[in-house]
Amino acid sequence: MGWTLRIPLALILFRLILGPSMLLVAWNVPESGPWLAACLVPAILSDLFDGIIARRLGVATPWLRRMDSQTDLVFWLSVLGCIYLLHPRALERNWHFVVGIFALEASIYAVSFWKFGREPCTHAYSAKVWSVFLVACLGVALGWGEEDVALPVLFWTYFVTWVDVIAIIALLPRWGHDIPSCLHAYRMRRAHG
Repeated sequence: MGWTLRIPLALILFRLILGPSMLLVAWNVPESGPWLAACLVPAILSDLFDGIIARRLGVATPWLRRMDSQTDLVFWLSVLGCIYLLHPRALERNWHFVVGIFALEASIYAVSFWKFGREPCTHAYSAKVWSVFLVACLGVALGWGEEDVALPVLFWTYFVTWVDVIAIIALLPRWGHDIPSCLHAYRMRRAHG
């Protein structure tokens, strides 16, 4: 493995280890919410920079991008687990929003597997914007147990991203990764004929 691949891979593995480590802390340290919420900042920065570095170094392969996507899933599920351990009421009051996000995400996978026979890997701009909401909303729920606004906002902002990603998949003539928006997918479809 070349050094150019090791840098973005290390950033991905950082998140893969951080998520379960946070769960372990939440399990053992009941007052750890604010500290765990602070861990979301290096996590999102590693998620941002792994892709930037991989593209700059020319190693943004489909394999690496898929690993990045799957690692994100593990990390954010770990964060939800931390919220449940530290502030169960926040999830209990808003479980339908969390289930809604999972259902919409599952539909993206279903459509992608139906159309292309593989999982999605769009890394759309809308998803990058949503990641800011993800950090902010889950951060306040994790750190301080906020239970009225964070998860509803997270759901509705995800819904906007979901529309964009579903449109990307529907418009793509063949599977692709790193498709910035449905407009880009539309242009690809027109160019493909």
